[in-house]
Amino acid sequence: MGCKEGKRIVSIILLSSFVVIVILQHFKMKLSYSMLIVSCYVGVLLGLRPKDFLISLRNVITSINILKILGIIILIMSLAVILKESGSLDKLILSATSLIKFPRILLILFPAIIGLLPMPGGAMFSAPIVEKTASKYGISKEKQMIVNYWFRHIMEFSWPLYVSIIMESALLDVRIGRVISYQIIFTAAALILGMIFILMPIKIDKPSLEIENKTIRSGKALYLFLESLWPIIAVITLTLAFKTDLFWTLLAVSIFAILYYKRPISDILRGFKLDTILLIIAIFLFKDILERSGALQHLPIELKTLNLPIYFILFLIPFLVGLLTGATQASVGISFPILMPIITNYHSLIPTAAFVCVSGIIGVLFSPAHFCLNLTKEYFNVSLTRVYEYLWKPLGLVFLLSFGMMIIS
Repeated sequence: MGCKEGKRIVSIILLSSFVVIVILQHFKMKLSYSMLIVSCYVGVLLGLRPKDFLISLRNVITSINILKILGIIILIMSLAVILKESGSLDKLILSATSLIKFPRILLILFPAIIGLLPMPGGAMFSAPIVEKTASKYGISKEKQMIVNYWFRHIMEFSWPLYVSIIMESALLDVRIGRVISYQIIFTAAALILGMIFILMPIKIDKPSLEIENKTIRSGKALYLFLESLWPIIAVITLTLAFKTDLFWTLLAVSIFAILYYKRPISDILRGFKLDTILLIIAIFLFKDILERSGALQHLPIELKTLNLPIYFILFLIPFLVGLLTGATQASVGISFPILMPIITNYHSLIPTAAFVCVSGIIGVLFSPAHFCLNLTKEYFNVSLTRVYEYLWKPLGLVFLLSFGMMIIS
């Protein structure tokens, strides 16, 4: 890694790691094992010693931040178990279907609400609700997964509570309102494109007479809806309005839900799944190996020395960082400082910065290291390649929109 020639193969190694993951997924290997294999593959090719692997593993399993993220994901899954086992999920779906007569709007509603609350693996929060709703209309697991995944993330382009938007505003030294007012068009575009390419092609079966006869009056339905949704409302309100720590908020709400629904404490423990824990450790191990090898630092520098077109550089750096880390804040945090001379001197500031941000989000949404993608993929038991088949059209058009707006600015 010390020589110039060695640095020039970094991008090939990193891109090939993504290909290896897709191939392993094609052969139905668990994503946690795939990530562990790819971590070793990348580390060996980038010259790490066995000692370095052990140091990376130690860093991951002893990191307070990583343990907290692991705890958050376990609590999300535990709360989903509590809502399901208590019957609250059934009441939520009954009240929602009584209030809203359009199944496609119902499918958008829950992941979009959860999308207002930035959290690792947040799509797991809405997954059981989408699954329960969609199953009433004969919608396949594959389409349930992509609906939940897509509409969970449409707010990431512009919602001010996402760290990436805050970082973008700070790095550009502009008011966050300016960033949001420009980038909200990408949230609107993602919503519309998701409806066109994901929702509209879904065949909605007519619900059975039994389901139709179960609808209730709107007044009672609204009360039942809010009563059933209170754990999610509590998490969103406490975190957004009162700025409480997400881990402790989820823990408190989960314990209160156990008491409220008179459920056994073992419901919380049921969110503790070994496969999920191994997957989270594997993802963070992959990230730590990338950082320890210097790959993420070398990649943008290497790409800049290849004399690629400026447009391509503005896209490729954030896209690759997002693809490799699965985190939008990492894409913004690494890409913006490197690209700032281009961002500030190329086209208009905000449109160029938005193009870089959107490129990073596209990389993240394709990334096997993205918690929401890999957790919900496992939850719905869907092939990774099938997910990509649904994603490329709407994401491609969002990309073209951001590119076109930058060009004409």
